[in-house]
Amino acid sequence: MSRIIPVRLAGMLLALAAVVAGAICSKPASAAPAESANGVITCAWIAHNPVTASRAQVTCDPAVFRAAMTAPLGRVESPTVVTASGCSVPTDVPNGARVGQGVFAWSNYYNTTTFEWRGVYSPSDYTWYIQGINGINYLHGSDADTAWHDPGGILSWYTYRWGAQNHSSTAQQWKICIGATG
Repeated sequence: MSRIIPVRLAGMLLALAAVVAGAICSKPASAAPAESANGVITCAWIAHNPVTASRAQVTCDPAVFRAAMTAPLGRVESPTVVTASGCSVPTDVPNGARVGQGVFAWSNYYNTTTFEWRGVYSPSDYTWYIQGINGINYLHGSDADTAWHDPGGILSWYTYRWGAQNHSSTAQQWKICIGATG
């Protein structure tokens, strides 16, 4: 009987190790869905894949901004440092894909005071948002080019995410830089 306990304990430890390894090696929740056609996420694709779309932080429904797309606090990230020329490592929104006309895409949340962004593909036409973790859009505007932009000021220190809705018939992806100032 005393040999059975170590065998059972070893089996439980192996099972626990497999679960931990799976969690460590799994693809991040914000990674783009590989199933989207040609790497472009469309409203039709989102309608057929709502759970995967939510994980990728994309939607076609403005009401989803507050309800289903609020990231858990565990996804708040530390910002990179913004420089005059953008930043050394911009973040893609959405991560690894492009979005079709009418699709909203969001970054993860960051504890920050400023963002810089640009549309990658031309022609570019989009509405951008800087949203607090409380669901309030603190700033928004529109851009129609691929130049770097900023909100024109510094936000109060808080937890924000950056998002945009693509209005162009050209599938879009954005580069964002997150900074901490002050």
